Amino acid sequence: CLICGDDKEAKALVTPLIEKVPGLRVIDCGALERASIIEKITPLLIGLNIRNKCQFGGIRITGLDKGRVC
Repeated sequence: CLICGDDKEAKALVTPLIEKVPGLRVIDCGALERASIIEKITPLLIGLNIRNKCQFGGIRITGLDKGRVC
């Protein structure tokens, strides 16, 4: 799960909640200004899933150590 924001306390609050979901890991992508980039991934994935008749296509980010900021 990619998160970004300018409030470190808010990110610290939501991180353990997200990590309770099986299979999800939080990747902190830094400042809130990056949110627009992350949000553009959603329509891309929806379009790819529709075009390929797939329900659960997604993106996997590999090679990052836990706690590392993008």
